[in-house]
Amino acid sequence: CGSATSTAHEDQPLWSYIEKKKESSS
Repeated sequence: CGSATSTAHEDQPLWSYIEKKKESSS
């Protein structure tokens, strides 16, 4: 999850989508 957090700054919208999807998956 190291590099993923690094890209979060550049891919904020995409990260938000991933986070939401992760919560939905849970």
